[in-house]
Amino acid sequence: MPLFTQQSAYAHAPAYPRHVVTAILVAHDGARWLPGTLTGLLGQERPVQRVVAVDTGSTDATPRLLEDALGPTSVIRTDRTATFGAAVADAVRTVPVADAASLPYAVDGYVAATDPYGPDSFGRPDESYPGGRSGELVEWLWLLHDDSEPAPDALHLLLRAADELPSAGVLGPKVRSWYDRRRLLEVGTTIARSGRRWTGLERREQDQGQHDAVRGVLAVGSAGLLVRRDVWEQLGGFDPRLPFGRDDTDFCWRTNAAGHRVVVVPEAVVLHAEAATRERRPIDCAADHPHRVDRAGAVYTLLANSPGKTLPLTWLRLFFGTIVRVLGYLVGKLPRMALDEFIGVYSVLLRPYRFISGRRARARTRVVDDADFRDLFPPRGASVRHAFDALVGSISRRVEPEGARARNSVLESGPTSEDTDDLEVENFARLRAVVQRPGVALAVLLLLVTLAAARDILTGGRLLGGALLPVPDTAGDLISRFTETWHGVGLGGDSAAPPYLAIVGALGVVLFGSAGTAVSVLLIGSVPLAGITAYLSARKLVASSLVRAWGAAVYALLPVATGAVAQGRIGTAVVLIVAPIVARGAVQVAGLGGLNASWRAAWGTGLALAVAVAFVPLSWVIAVVLAVAALPAAYFAGTLGKGLVARVLIMLAVPIALLVPWSLELLSGDRLLLEPGLAPEGLSERGAHPVGLMLLDPGGPGTITMFVGIGLLLAALAALLRDSRRRAVLTAWAVAAIGLVVAIVVSRIEVTAPADGSAVAAWPGVATIVVGLGYVAAAMVGAEDARARVTAISFGWRQPAAVVVAVIAAVTPLAAAGAWLWQGASGPLDRQGGPYLPAFIASDNTNSDRARTLVLRTDPAGAVTATLVRGSGIYLGDADVAPEPDDHKALDEYVAAFLSGTGSADAHGLAAFAIRYILVQPSSDPAVITRLDGTPGLLRKSAENGTTLWRVEGVTARVSITQPDGTSVPVASGPDDVATRIDPGPEGRILNLAERPDAGWRATLDGRPLKSAPAAARGDGTWGQAFQLPASGGRLAVTYEGGSRNVWLIAQGVLLLVVVVLALPARRRGTDDDLPETGTGRRAAGIPAQGGGEAGVSEVSATLPGGGRRARRVRAAAEAEGTGAPDPTPTGTDTGSLFVPASPGTATATEPEPAAAPDDDWDLARYARGFQPREGIPGDGGGGYPEDAVPQQGGYAGPGADHDTGSYGYEQPAYAPGYEQSGYPQQGYQDGGYDQSGYEQSGYGQGAYPQQAYDPSGAPQAYPDPGREPGGYGPDGYGAEGYGQAGYGPPYDPNTPPPYPASPPDQAPGDDDPWPPQQPPRPGGTR
Repeated sequence: MPLFTQQSAYAHAPAYPRHVVTAILVAHDGARWLPGTLTGLLGQERPVQRVVAVDTGSTDATPRLLEDALGPTSVIRTDRTATFGAAVADAVRTVPVADAASLPYAVDGYVAATDPYGPDSFGRPDESYPGGRSGELVEWLWLLHDDSEPAPDALHLLLRAADELPSAGVLGPKVRSWYDRRRLLEVGTTIARSGRRWTGLERREQDQGQHDAVRGVLAVGSAGLLVRRDVWEQLGGFDPRLPFGRDDTDFCWRTNAAGHRVVVVPEAVVLHAEAATRERRPIDCAADHPHRVDRAGAVYTLLANSPGKTLPLTWLRLFFGTIVRVLGYLVGKLPRMALDEFIGVYSVLLRPYRFISGRRARARTRVVDDADFRDLFPPRGASVRHAFDALVGSISRRVEPEGARARNSVLESGPTSEDTDDLEVENFARLRAVVQRPGVALAVLLLLVTLAAARDILTGGRLLGGALLPVPDTAGDLISRFTETWHGVGLGGDSAAPPYLAIVGALGVVLFGSAGTAVSVLLIGSVPLAGITAYLSARKLVASSLVRAWGAAVYALLPVATGAVAQGRIGTAVVLIVAPIVARGAVQVAGLGGLNASWRAAWGTGLALAVAVAFVPLSWVIAVVLAVAALPAAYFAGTLGKGLVARVLIMLAVPIALLVPWSLELLSGDRLLLEPGLAPEGLSERGAHPVGLMLLDPGGPGTITMFVGIGLLLAALAALLRDSRRRAVLTAWAVAAIGLVVAIVVSRIEVTAPADGSAVAAWPGVATIVVGLGYVAAAMVGAEDARARVTAISFGWRQPAAVVVAVIAAVTPLAAAGAWLWQGASGPLDRQGGPYLPAFIASDNTNSDRARTLVLRTDPAGAVTATLVRGSGIYLGDADVAPEPDDHKALDEYVAAFLSGTGSADAHGLAAFAIRYILVQPSSDPAVITRLDGTPGLLRKSAENGTTLWRVEGVTARVSITQPDGTSVPVASGPDDVATRIDPGPEGRILNLAERPDAGWRATLDGRPLKSAPAAARGDGTWGQAFQLPASGGRLAVTYEGGSRNVWLIAQGVLLLVVVVLALPARRRGTDDDLPETGTGRRAAGIPAQGGGEAGVSEVSATLPGGGRRARRVRAAAEAEGTGAPDPTPTGTDTGSLFVPASPGTATATEPEPAAAPDDDWDLARYARGFQPREGIPGDGGGGYPEDAVPQQGGYAGPGADHDTGSYGYEQPAYAPGYEQSGYPQQGYQDGGYDQSGYEQSGYGQGAYPQQAYDPSGAPQAYPDPGREPGGYGPDGYGAEGYGQAGYGPPYDPNTPPPYPASPPDQAPGDDDPWPPQQPPRPGGTR
């Protein structure tokens, strides 16, 4: 016989008798949660009059559980694809409309409470609502999911609010997590402009009564939703276009628009497992992709309900915002989420007919504009702030040490005045602890040493000299030089720009757009930055922070580091910073040092290596040599496999792929051995001595004395004596040896310097960095625990030797810092006040003519070299894109003929190259100056400080028009392109462009392309790009469209994004975000078991439902690891409910949870309340329940019933434990503490009561407190310092009645005080 019958529900008059409630329970494979849900439904203090259950094709024990509890006639069967809204609609059609005549009790004389608001916000009196002041019947539908367990007093509190607020058409409870039962899921919801379901709650926010105000909201969840039947039928129920999710938000939005209120009643509580949303079971009513269906529902809800005037903006916001979210998911390595986001949103946006038809249907019921309840939506910018707070919270959770996060109550608002001094002391102690960390001290000391050593080059003009060229004024200039197709350097060219320009430019953008600041940070700041990266990268190598700090200091102050700063070698400086990161990544790629080999490490290491290669291509050569040497070693060590080879190949291939096409051009010429900037004579030594390289001195100005490297070398040699960790020491020495060989080879190679073409020795600075890195690694491994190892052996020569080595090693960074401070960081590098050329020349060369300057100098061998300079001079990156010597052939031949004095070339021919000035640098051959003085067409302008300047007479411009009579007319031009208007002229005009001839040049006149002029028709007849001009005038445009630079840039950007995504750590999906946290002071809530018994928090992954996708993924992962997977079959263990006692023997210290059980093990008779009417109580209103028929859990006996303490040990509150929100008397302060003895101690369903079997005799059962420790709250997270201790009043005594009243006085139905609740905000009013 079913435990619930319609006759038993009508057998007595319940509280609020004019409210007829039909509970509709929709179930779908919910046997795991149904025991708790049915317990909560059938155990309501104010019972429902009717119950209809809808089973949507369940394949588990759900149908039998429903029929046993409710009877076969109360259960409707549908197919598995039925939606929640369709199931509710089927149930409503089977329930006849209630009338007073059909009720077995009379409601005459019942007077409904007056709405405290009076007339509603829309100007209608209370009588216009069903059952207003007339006392008519009001029929309600109470919607429940199979995984939603209502508290015993949930319906009573909802009806109390409905009786007080006749204008409310929908009411909803506070929803808390089924698993972490103090965690809030929602207290009313709304929807953001992006479609985000907005709850206004913080992540994992705990319920402490902070949101317990009854108020108007945009929507409430469908789990526990109480809706008037007339409102449901007026609006047509849930929209069938929303099969899963967002149907409740849409329905409540329509309810508000139809003039009814949607109110949340936080005192009523429902636990919800969100099984389908969190993938604890599959979805059959829609695509089994919860995120895709949710996003589609959100977009449809927004577009179908938004005001018409904002519809286009809403559509555009969703269209473009989805692209950003998809990219975010891809960066977080969630491709499936990105695909679901894309499909879900655009499936609605690109089918407008769907939401347009929905808008038409809503227009028929809309009587209120959205502006009248605008305050129910999130404020502008709330989503952005929420995302930012979530990001900050995520970062803070990662950086905070374990156990450092305090979980304080919201009642603790801050320190009192007497705590201020202690707080200040604590803050100073934290600051002192931070400062005393070796890593922080290292960074500060290296920064101070660098500032003192670079005292002469910190301020002044432009930073240049040595290898460093001047830097443009803004970071945008660097980026434009990287992206441009044609480079105006020398005679011009279309070679690929070096990628380091983009890196420096990007850093300059971060540094407020200053390119000079970015170069200063990378060059001068390379010493402290290298120390920081070395310190952080060595965390897995050695555990001692002091040893790591020493090694990082020695590494940052290597002679090669100081030499790189003094010589202006920004490439070597950047490699010095990046090398420790690459080394640490390579160790993880190989799976050494206790690090797990990962593909992410291969991509990340390749990205870091690409940064080094962008500045110094030699870095890639060294990486290849090290990789080739490492693979045989791995083979003999037995660790070589396909995975290792693939990871190494990825690491080496990423730099080449990211830097294409520039990386492909490195094979030509000497670019593989060059660094950014110039390579003047004297910066490097030919054939550096191997001993000097062994002592880390690559040669050149600015390197500190090589004897500083002796201490590091001795420490590295001493590490070879260590018996343990010998593999790490030998690996470090192998790296150093390979670096030394490469350094010796490189120092003996001559390269052609860019710009001037002179032959200079290659600089082995990067190879020396590798040597130093190997020394430092070996020395740190040897120094770790050296004292303990030396003292453990018998006394001998090892002890004195160890002391000597330790002293020398300790003095090494101090000696290096002292030597650098003594000699300073300046050298060839200096601050100069002006541009590369004199100021007046630079100004003249940047006007509309775009004239150029020919710079002549004589090298020590007596050869004259010519350099063509545009604008104010050459800048960073220009030397790397300078044309090849063959492209200079035309200029070199003309200058040679011009200086020969044979008359074969005169000054007039210089106009073809747009040369206006000739500048002869100091120490040039006097014969050259004499010859120039005697050349017609040249006018000497100045001769100062050994520099002589001449001006070329006549018309000199980058773009000119040659008339048929031979005269030239200049044309205004930009640095690269031309866009100007020209006048009409005679036929036969020639447009001359002083650029290297190339097929990529295009010229148009009023949009009509111009033909290239043949060589014989050109103005000079020898060199330059020329076009035929018609007689007509018009708009002239000249551009360069050669090459495929834009295509390469797009490819590089896409590839960079892919590599970054693959290198970043994967984002975890939050499908089980409502599970309790471990190790944070919370009590671990028990998770419904699958393999028998209960599972703690640590077994969450193993206790997921067998039918869900996430469970299948976890099970597959477990099988792959060989650990097996738990049996997903539900067991017969009955853990009871949060609100109702469980069967004997199931009380534990953890949170009791319902678990699916076989039918023969689950007896609803333990939980069901009898529905026999109380007789002989006239005028009772039908609210009483016989004590012998109902196991009272919260002490509720209906209105008018007497309350006594009985055997409970204390006077019972009027509502269920954990849900009493009122009556918190203030006890004042006692001994500096805040007495909270008046607070309800049972908490939010914290399992304070043991689970006792129901006694059929009807005697109330005593509820002792399991696990409660003497003098404390219990082992659930509050401990002995809980509410009963440490200044919070006397300990809790179960035999002492609480200081607040046990129950309210007997009142008529509908007059439950304390009441009324806080008024919900009026739509359109202030909140």
